[in-house]
Parts: sequence; C-alpha cells; structure tokens
Amino acid sequence: MRAYQDMLYGLAKEDNVKKDAIKNALLKYCKLDTLAMVIFMNIGIGLDINKKV
Repeated sequence: MRAYQDMLYGLAKEDNVKKDAIKNALLKYCKLDTLAMVIFMNIGIGLDINKKV
C-alpha cells in the first residue's frame, strides 16, 4: 500500500521512471498473489492442478 501511495502522492509522483518501476512491481505482485489464490482454492476443493484434462 505504501508503494502505491508513494506513486500517487510521494516522492515518486514526479519521477516517471520510479512510477513505472513501482507500477510494474505492483502488477507482478498482483499476478503472483492471484496465482497463489487459484492454487490454494484448487487444493481446497480437491482439484489436481497438475492433472491433464
């Protein structure tokens, strides 16, 4: 949350290079977080994520 605040209101708000770096890091984090949730949900309902359909 602090990175997002820094991007909007902090020292990075005037620095496009730093803003882009924060944006890319947050997008990467969100992708990994979503993947982890999908994996945990599949495990929770008993799906084998490695099984070929």
